[in-house]
Amino acid sequence: MQKPAIRAAIEAKRTKMLEHIDMTAKDVVTHWVAIATADARSVWEEDGLRLKHMSKWPEHVARSVQSISVSNTDKGTTMKVQLASKISALEALAKYMRMFGDAGLEDNESKTVVVEFK
Repeated sequence: MQKPAIRAAIEAKRTKMLEHIDMTAKDVVTHWVAIATADARSVWEEDGLRLKHMSKWPEHVARSVQSISVSNTDKGTTMKVQLASKISALEALAKYMRMFGDAGLEDNESKTVVVEFK
């Protein structure tokens, strides 16, 4: 952007908006990693037929849940758990890490993000 006054006004508005968000850049990256690495198998009991109670789900998998719907019919109750898009999270991480340019890798430098799940 070539007009400094407009750039400054946009940055001031952006800064004011961000003051109300209690989330850091590291928090955002942590959520992207949680989504990208969530394993849907971890929410099922060992028999593979029943969902574990939500309190038993790994934290990073619980954070990646996009929606939960419950349907009751005369045949029983059905619960559908939809996880957020892994592809979108991986694309966001790759963009954040500047992994890919127009022609593939931008440079030979290794890009690493370390996130620990407890």
